[in-house]
Amino acid sequence: MPLFKAKLYTALSGEVLKDEVAMEAQSLPSFLDKLAAHYGPRFREEVYDNGVVKNYHIVLLNGKVVDREALSDVALEPVNSVHIFPAVSGG
Repeated sequence: MPLFKAKLYTALSGEVLKDEVAMEAQSLPSFLDKLAAHYGPRFREEVYDNGVVKNYHIVLLNGKVVDREALSDVALEPVNSVHIFPAVSGG
C-alpha cells in the first residue's frame, strides 16, 4: 500500500497540531478521508465542500498540482509527498 506524507499549512496545521502527517492509503482520496477521520469534523469542514476538496485549497502530489475533482485519477509512487494549503492572495 502506498505511503503518503502530507505537509499541512496554516489553518490545517493548526487543526491537527502538527505540520506533517504520514499514513498508508490505497489512493489520494482515501488518504484525505483517513486524515479527516483521524482529525475530526473540523478538519473535514475545512478541507471538503460536499465531498470535494474546497476550491481555495491547492493539493500537490509529488510536486505537481492535482485537479481537486480528479484526485482518484493520479498516478501514485510507493512514497508520495502531499502538500495541502490554501491559495495565497495579497497585494
